[in-house]
Amino acid sequence: MRLRSSSRAGQILPLFRKIILAACTLLALPLPAAEVVREHAGRVLYRQPDGMEIPVSKFPRRVIIAYGSLAKVWDLAGGRAVGVPDLAEKNALPSSMRDLPPVGSATAPNLERVLALEPDLVLLIAKLEKHRATAEMLRRTGVEAVCVNYNNYRDFHQLLDFFCRLNGRTIDAVPAARKVTEEVEAICAKVRHRRGPSCAILFASSMGFALESSRTNTGTMAEMLGAHNIYTASEGPLRG
Repeated sequence: MRLRSSSRAGQILPLFRKIILAACTLLALPLPAAEVVREHAGRVLYRQPDGMEIPVSKFPRRVIIAYGSLAKVWDLAGGRAVGVPDLAEKNALPSSMRDLPPVGSATAPNLERVLALEPDLVLLIAKLEKHRATAEMLRRTGVEAVCVNYNNYRDFHQLLDFFCRLNGRTIDAVPAARKVTEEVEAICAKVRHRRGPSCAILFASSMGFALESSRTNTGTMAEMLGAHNIYTASEGPLRG
């Protein structure tokens, strides 16, 4: 009976999280913050964007980066990897990772290739359904997997902190990482005494145009520089 209850709980909890996320989206409610919850001697407890708290062991030796944009952040934090997504533009990866074996496309990790590399940690992106599904399957096999957000500079800073902690360090203890954050802080400090303008951030393509909120990378940069975005994400997408 206990086994059946455990099995049912394993099926119900992912569905429950999906319902909560859908409700937050429809009602424009704030989603749980993706962040480090606490750190122990050997582990970091990380809250994913879906609210699920994942314990991740520190000092992983065989890390797979399943999404290209995460590679340079992991590298900046002093991390090493054994596998990366198959990218057409290899220069998007740090030089130390360009010759690593591919583990599937950036949007759809290949579970067989991932497991063949015997990882102890797989880093995935939360916005892609196939990444979330891969993370769940990996955890069932005993492989640690965590899904993160990476949409703007604030996400970058939070990820850099998380990745540095996994490597047993802090941002301030990693010269390259500290240099990046200090340069950004210095730029922001120069405009803090000024009155920021109101602005609209327009993204245009062959498909039309859309106003961007402060959650986007450009919107975040404008906000950090003191600008007031007249469009907020709570108003829903505004496309034309």
